[in-house]
Parts: sequence; C-alpha cells; structure tokens
Amino acid sequence: MPKVKLDGTFCLTAQCEPGKKKTDYYDTSITGFVLEVRSSGGRSYYLRYQDAHGAQKQHRIAAYGDITFDKARKEAQRLRSQVTLGGDPAASKEQKKAIPLYSTLAEQHLAHAKTYQRSYDTTAMYVNRHIVPKWGKVRLTDITQQGVAQWLAEKAGEGLAPATVEKIRVILGRSFELAKQWGMAGSDKNPTRGVPRKPIANARNRFLSAAEVK
Repeated sequence: MPKVKLDGTFCLTAQCEPGKKKTDYYDTSITGFVLEVRSSGGRSYYLRYQDAHGAQKQHRIAAYGDITFDKARKEAQRLRSQVTLGGDPAASKEQKKAIPLYSTLAEQHLAHAKTYQRSYDTTAMYVNRHIVPKWGKVRLTDITQQGVAQWLAEKAGEGLAPATVEKIRVILGRSFELAKQWGMAGSDKNPTRGVPRKPIANARNRFLSAAEVK
C-alpha cells in the first residue's frame, strides 16, 4: 500500500509492482484517494473509506484517461467531504443503479396497455418513435420537468401538430402514473406535470354545399 503525493505526472508514469496483479497508490493529501494500477496496464481512480458502521467501502471515480487528474482530485475531495458529513457514496451509487431506465418502464407500460387498449398500436408507435429514442437510456429520476418541457418544445419545432405533442406528453405522463402504482423506484415525481401546454385548435374551414346554401 504505497503512499505518494498523487499528481498528473505520477499517475501518467505509475507502474504495477512486479509480481502483483495490481498496486494501489494512496494519496498523502486526500485520505482514501487511490490510484489503482493493474498489471494489464489499466488504471482507475477510487475513494476508499469507512462508512458510519465501520465497514470498508470504495467508490470508483473514473478510469484513468476518462477524466483529467484535476477533475479526479476534485471529485475525490467532494466525496471525502460527503463521507465526513456522514454520507455513503457507494450506497448512493447502488441506490441510483436500482432506479430503472425509462426503457424498462416503457416495456411494462406497453405490456399493460396491450391488455385493454383498443388504440394500443397508436400508443406503441408514439412510445417507440418519439419517447424511447429520447428517454430510453435515462433513469427515471433523471427525467425532469424542465427537460421534458424543452423536449416537447423541440418536437413542436420539428413541425409536429400541437395535438400530437400533447399526445406524447400524455403517454409519457401515463408511464409515470403506472410506475407509481406499481411502486417502481424513482417514480415519485411525474415530470410531465406542470409542463405548459399549447392550446389545441381543432376548428376547420368547411364550405357549404349548394343544398346547404339553399
């Protein structure tokens, strides 16, 4: 468990100790800030710490090369402050992983809709063509009211009719209503609520026939 002052130069040149699968270099400035160097040549930044119960934990910050050393160091300082205040970064990360992606909710929404909706094909089209491409890989708690409002405005800007944009909003909102009914993690807030809606004008011009004129 070598202790060194981690900096950009050291992290660039650090090597795994001969005969070992990995070597952990602990920073002398930030308690628990670690550069893990593997015999394969890979390396990663971690913060290692004890939680409130004394259990050893670690939180992976990033792979070396994915972020700069300065950013890794700042993140280590932030996490260390969180631990000092009684937080548990590793537990928070696991809790976040437990929140499903929208694609998972979409599958369950459509499976449910198929059991009773006459307009199921239309719902599936809106979900697969518009909603999943935007939000499929996003966790439910990361879908915000502001993000949804901006996205719907972009849809309107693409030339979609107001009624179509409203249908998309309603279906996304229905997904979150179902998720809450099912007790799905991350569904406490429905991001479609409070999103401004443009008035829908369904009026159309129609010319009278000759018979109607008489």
